Amino acid sequence: MTKDILIHVCDNVSNSFVGMAFLVENYHILTCAHVVNLALGRQEKTQEPPEENHSIKIKFIGISSEMVSAKVSKNGWYPCSQNTDGLPRGNNSMCDIAILESNNLTPSNFQSGKLYRGKLNSEYEGKQFLINGYPEKSGGSERLAHITYIGMLSESKWIQVETANATGHPIQPGYSGAPVFKSIDSIIGMVASYDNTENSREGFIIPSDLLVKACDGVSVNKKKPRNIYPKYGLANYGNEQDQIKDWLEDVNPEKRIIFLNGEKDSGKSAFLSVTNETIKEMNNNIVIAELTLIHNGLDDLFDNIVLTAGLNKMGSLDEALYEKDSEIDARIRNLTRAFIKDIEKLPGLFLLVIDAYDKATTQVGQWITSKLLGTVKNVEKLRIIVAGEPTPEEIIEWAKFVKYIELSGVIDKAEDWLPVLKKMDLNITTDEMTNICNDFGGQPALIMQVLEIRKKCGDTHG
Repeated sequence: MTKDILIHVCDNVSNSFVGMAFLVENYHILTCAHVVNLALGRQEKTQEPPEENHSIKIKFIGISSEMVSAKVSKNGWYPCSQNTDGLPRGNNSMCDIAILESNNLTPSNFQSGKLYRGKLNSEYEGKQFLINGYPEKSGGSERLAHITYIGMLSESKWIQVETANATGHPIQPGYSGAPVFKSIDSIIGMVASYDNTENSREGFIIPSDLLVKACDGVSVNKKKPRNIYPKYGLANYGNEQDQIKDWLEDVNPEKRIIFLNGEKDSGKSAFLSVTNETIKEMNNNIVIAELTLIHNGLDDLFDNIVLTAGLNKMGSLDEALYEKDSEIDARIRNLTRAFIKDIEKLPGLFLLVIDAYDKATTQVGQWITSKLLGTVKNVEKLRIIVAGEPTPEEIIEWAKFVKYIELSGVIDKAEDWLPVLKKMDLNITTDEMTNICNDFGGQPALIMQVLEIRKKCGDTHG
C-alpha cells in the first residue's frame, strides 16, 4: 500500500511538517539530509551529522497521527552539497541523503517500499512517474504529482525532471524526501530539490542506485518493531475474509458490490489491508486499486487509481488525466469512460477498494454513488468494496448488486486478551481485564491504549 510507506518529518519544537521520508527494506527510513537539518532547527546545508543523542520527530501518516522519534543511523549521513544551487559536482554524487532508524512503535500493517536496483538511463527520457508530497501551496494537503524524466546530470548523476503538464502540481517545498514511484512496488528515486526560478517546473531527484548504495553501507536494528494496534482481532474476521475470497472466485456473482460496515475502531482499514494482501497471493489476475485520497478532489482520486493499479494497466485513464476539458461534467464523463475502457481490456477482474467512504468530499461521494456503483451492471470485470461509517445510501439503480458484511470488531472477553498480556508482560488479572473490556466496550484500539499506558507505568511482572 503506497501511502503506508510515507512518513512526515516534523520540526522538533513546533511539530510542524518540514519534509517527507519513506520506509524501505530492512527498516531503513530514507529522507534528505536538508530535511533532517530543518527538523533540528539547523541551517539546510549543515555538514556535521547530528549528535547521537539528537533525535527528530516523525509520523507514519498512512496509519497513525502519533509522533515517534528517530535518529540518523551510523554511516547514514550524506550532507547537502555546498554549491549555490545545491547540486553535487564531480565524483561527489552521494549528497543530501539521510538514513534514519526508529526504536519506537511502528504500525502493525506498515508496508516497506522497494528500491529499484537497475540503472536509470536514456531509455527513461520522456517517461512519467508519480510522487506523493505535501507542498506548501496546497495548505498542507496531500498532492500527487506526475513528473517527466528529462535526463541525468552528467556531473552529479542526479536526475532532472519536470512537472508533466502545465496545470499539475509543481515540485516545491513539501516534496523533499518523497519517494518517486516507477510502479506501486518500485521506487526509482527520492525528490531532493527544485528550481526556484519564477515559473520553473523543474526539479531534481536522487536516483535509486545511489539510495541503494547508501543503504548498503548502513546496518540498523532489523528486529521487527512492536505494533501500535493488535492483529489479534483479525482472527475473528476469518469468516468475512472467506466470504470475500468466495465472492471473487465466483465468475458471475449476483452481487458485485460489497459494503463493509462497522462502527469506529471496528478494524475496517486493518481488515481491508490484510484482505488485500490475501487476494494478491490468491490470484495474480486480479488487479487491485485502493482509494485512500477520497477526501481530496476527483483528479487525485483517479491519480490514486493509476498509482495503485499500475500505469501499465491504466493507460487510457492516465492519458485522460492530461486532457483539458472546458467544464467539470465533461471531464468526469471522460475520466469515467477511460477508467471503464482500461478495465474491459484486462484479462481478469478489477477490484476497487474504497476505504473511509464517510470522509469523501461531496464531489467524490456523488461520483461514487451516481456514476461508479451503477457501472457494475454493464462492466462484468468490475468488483467494488466500500468501507465506511456509514456506507452509501442505496439507490435503486445499483441496490440489487450490493452484498453487506458487518464487522463488529469487538473483543470483549478477557480470555481473548491473555496472549496480548503475556506478550506485553503485563501484570493484569483476568478480573481486571474483564473490567477494562466492559469499560471500553471491547474496542481493540481503545483497550490497547490502556494497556500501553499500564506498560509505560511499569505494571509488568518484572
